[in-house]
Amino acid sequence: MKVLHTSDFHIGRILYKKKRYDELRKFFDWLYGVINQENIVALLITGDIFDNMKPSGEAQKLYYDFLDGFMNTCCRHVVIITGNHDSPDFFNAPKKLLKRLNIHLVARTPQKDKILHDGIIILRDDNGEPELIICCIPWIRDHDIEDADKKNFVQGVRDYYDLALKTALEVKSEMKDVPLIFMGHINADYEKGKIKTFSELVSYSALGHIHTPGKLGSSENIRYAGAPIAKDFSEADEIKSVTIFTPHASGPAEIKTIEIPVFQRLKEIQGDLQTIKRKIDELGNLKVNAWLKLNFTNIDNGEMAYLQKIAEEMTKDYPGLEVIYVHCEDDSNESEDAQIKLDVPQNNNDETALSAFIKCLTAWGIPSKQQKELIETYKRALRDEYSMKNTN
Repeated sequence: MKVLHTSDFHIGRILYKKKRYDELRKFFDWLYGVINQENIVALLITGDIFDNMKPSGEAQKLYYDFLDGFMNTCCRHVVIITGNHDSPDFFNAPKKLLKRLNIHLVARTPQKDKILHDGIIILRDDNGEPELIICCIPWIRDHDIEDADKKNFVQGVRDYYDLALKTALEVKSEMKDVPLIFMGHINADYEKGKIKTFSELVSYSALGHIHTPGKLGSSENIRYAGAPIAKDFSEADEIKSVTIFTPHASGPAEIKTIEIPVFQRLKEIQGDLQTIKRKIDELGNLKVNAWLKLNFTNIDNGEMAYLQKIAEEMTKDYPGLEVIYVHCEDDSNESEDAQIKLDVPQNNNDETALSAFIKCLTAWGIPSKQQKELIETYKRALRDEYSMKNTN
């Protein structure tokens, strides 16, 4: 049997006011084709299906349309765990209904004494015979770890994975000819501490949370699927892929990856006016279709207020190029206000609070080089606070 592993869709993510739904629809259509071509029996999705815990109606529709699409493929099973961006309650609500369609959900981390009942899924073939044992561990939150473990959360997570593996191996001892698979949404290198439970006893460990696809350490059968599309411009040059594997009852799975096409190209350009214009002309003449992020340097104060118009003028003859973000880098104190105004992220869930924070930085005279780091830290704090408020 063949199994496909993918992860981290982040449905609902917005990149500088640009919605990403069309990219994901194209990915899903491509994925259906791969499933049929490769004769995939089971699909594993390792978390962060949505980008936030309160997905919009449009995001929810895309998710359910995605699941509905599997009814027209050869795939018999879909197994989903939640990530740190997902709401366990949201996914638990239709759990029983989706199970009737062979779509299995583990949305909330099972209590330690309920791992067997709530965290182990047995997939069965058309004759009702077991064909795969899957141990599912969603994103572990602070309240999922018992009080005794909270003093060392990382160790608590490791202990939980140890217990989950022990439980899964007990199940496998009664089904010796059935492969064992792990699914987890986790940063397995968190604080440089490897989680020892990913072992040769598991045919394949499917991980989510890290957006770059690849193996964990030297273990080929412990892998992050990565995200199917670039999160932002920092991932623009990454090769995205899905992982297909054939599990074995003993020993590691046979593995191959298939590169995902780029459905929306992102291109970041940096330089002075002349350099950026030249690079835009090069892309335009090659008829490249891309969203552009422009980082201007050595800009006169008189040009600061007109950078967006300047950028639009540079791309007006190239319908495939669209500037979605303009930024000006300048070390002079006179340009700090202009830089911040251009650099306000347009996709933050709490833009009012962020804008007030940026005004404070400017009023306190924080140098521009430090402002960027502080803004990113504050954004992370806002996201963490939002996640904590919506954990339950």
